[in-house]
Amino acid sequence: MPPRRKTTTEAGSKPAPRRSTRAKTIKKGTTAVARRAGHRNVRGLRGGLANMPNMPLDVLLEIFGFLHPRDLLSLARTSRDFRAFLMSRTRSLALWKAARQQIEGLPDVPPPLSEPAYANLLFFNYCHGCLKATGNSPAIWSLLIHCCNACKDDMESDVGLTQPTSCAMIRLRKSIPTTSIRLLDLTHSAVRRGQLGNCDISYHRVDFYAFLRTWKGMKDATVEEKKQFIKEREVLVAERKKVAERLYHWEKDVKAQQDAVKEAIKEDRFAAVLDKLREEGWGEELEKMGRWGQHRLYNMPVICRPNKLTDRGWGNMRDEVIECIENIRAKRLRTEYRTMINKRMGYLKRALQTYTQAELLQSKDCIVYVTLTDCALIPEIRAVLEDTSQDFSAEQMTAQLVDVLPALVARWTEERKSELATIMVKVLGDSDAAHVADPLDLAIAHFKCKGCYGYGSETYSLRFPAVLGHSCFRTRLDFADSYHDAVLSDLSTCNTRTVLNTVSSSLIAAEDMKKSMKIVREVIEACRCDPDSVTFAEMEARDTRLRCLLCAQVSQQTLFTWQAAIEHTTSRDDSHNYLRGRKEGRVPVRSFWECVPEEHAATARALEAVPERLSVKDDYLHDAMCMWCCRRNLVGEIKRHLQGFEHAIQEPQLDVDFFLRKEPREPITMYSNLYSKIPSKIALVKSGKAFFAESF
Repeated sequence: MPPRRKTTTEAGSKPAPRRSTRAKTIKKGTTAVARRAGHRNVRGLRGGLANMPNMPLDVLLEIFGFLHPRDLLSLARTSRDFRAFLMSRTRSLALWKAARQQIEGLPDVPPPLSEPAYANLLFFNYCHGCLKATGNSPAIWSLLIHCCNACKDDMESDVGLTQPTSCAMIRLRKSIPTTSIRLLDLTHSAVRRGQLGNCDISYHRVDFYAFLRTWKGMKDATVEEKKQFIKEREVLVAERKKVAERLYHWEKDVKAQQDAVKEAIKEDRFAAVLDKLREEGWGEELEKMGRWGQHRLYNMPVICRPNKLTDRGWGNMRDEVIECIENIRAKRLRTEYRTMINKRMGYLKRALQTYTQAELLQSKDCIVYVTLTDCALIPEIRAVLEDTSQDFSAEQMTAQLVDVLPALVARWTEERKSELATIMVKVLGDSDAAHVADPLDLAIAHFKCKGCYGYGSETYSLRFPAVLGHSCFRTRLDFADSYHDAVLSDLSTCNTRTVLNTVSSSLIAAEDMKKSMKIVREVIEACRCDPDSVTFAEMEARDTRLRCLLCAQVSQQTLFTWQAAIEHTTSRDDSHNYLRGRKEGRVPVRSFWECVPEEHAATARALEAVPERLSVKDDYLHDAMCMWCCRRNLVGEIKRHLQGFEHAIQEPQLDVDFFLRKEPREPITMYSNLYSKIPSKIALVKSGKAFFAESF
């Protein structure tokens, strides 16, 4: 603030009167309070240390005896008087030593440093080059300096690889040829190890060049004097390394103690936060949250601080802490819910396996196509799995699911059947087959998949209910809610995470189905049946045998069942179309399939009725099916599957735990008697795959 300008007056006139500074009298009730004009209320004690140098010397010495070396050095930097007194070796050396001895475990002063310089190195982080603060960068104990990034190149450098240093070391070794000399043993250096294990050696530039100057000045010295100098230098550097190691361990211990003190303060602060939460009614949640929840709460930035908790601090952080503990509670409830659902999914799996085995024990054709995930999404089963009204035991929950499962699976199957029937009616169009009561029972009713079209004849045999197990018609379950999340996180559903809640017509090739139905109609008409009314069961009961007019020969013909005839036509569609055009140009043929005489059909049925020799010992020659989950594979793989963690059956039993699947036999071949003396044909006849006929 600039000084007040003086008021100028004319000669002989009186100076302007000064501003009155009399105390103003303020009446407060009946009490008069006198205040000085311009007075400001200041919190705390008023005063300073300006008169401290004027205190008696014995009082100052008594005060200095309780100070830390850091405080002594700070006090020396406040005024010239304190600096002159505290930097005097004769008057203040005892004070510095007494202050240093108060610090437990602190090493003695290294030879090159004084007491104030030692205190500056230990307790201040000012760069020794530019005198600026270096932040939290540690001291370089082997060099006894602090160094910032800007002064690093000026104060320390990797001079061991430079040409002047190399030349100096060569001259040094030449002058003392009998001594093994290393630069690391003659000058102070700092070794830093990188993250990849590499070492970075830097030297103190001032000390290094001082050593070189001293060595150059010893040109006229004798060899013994040089050896003595080198020996003294090696001892000095070795002592410095020992000092650096002691200082490093002291610093490490001090940091550990400081961290321990901070952690204790943090623990007290966290305990105070927990007490505040208990006062607000969160005690039960704190008991249930577990170690993970407490760890997350402890690591909150507003809690994990080395400061004592105050009422004001709690008021500022309360909303954030409450929000965090609500999130922890929500996650804990989700985890408990998922654990409960996963546990009960095991009961559902056991009930579904029991139901599947019971169905297959009645008939090997009663394959259950509903999966564990499909069952879990049925509303009634979901209600059972989510029921928390009482604590169900494993036996009670399994028995309850076993009771309701058959009816629910049957209903699920009927719902899918109704959806597939609707799709089939649209494909049949205006034909008479579209008006029957159950179109899926018709012999022509089959489904074709767009996703796997052209990959074998399996796509042409997707009849109901086998179509329910086709993977292309299933969709992957999404995480719609917490229940779906719990179902998908269960290990029991790791291989069955697709569901068939609704049959989608997007992958059903309707146009291709119409084309393939023409082939089926030709085969059924060749069997002298009506394609629009005959059912699959009726066609199986007729058991007619057909021969292909495009493939038949005069002396050899293959006899097909009606299903084998369909497969034969679809698998050879291109070649038959070519032959169809040629034969239609010559002879007008109504159909390319023809029923064989009954005597030949009876002979073929008799040969097909002979069971194949299936041996359970041939683990990798025959197919089998697990009776607990309807998995299909080779016998050896099914046994291994049953012995695994999913079923844990050590000794699987045939027709109890698995059964052998009967693959469709190859069509029987009919040979003319002209081939009766050919050995290869005779062998086929003896194996039951062919027979001789007198006339076709």
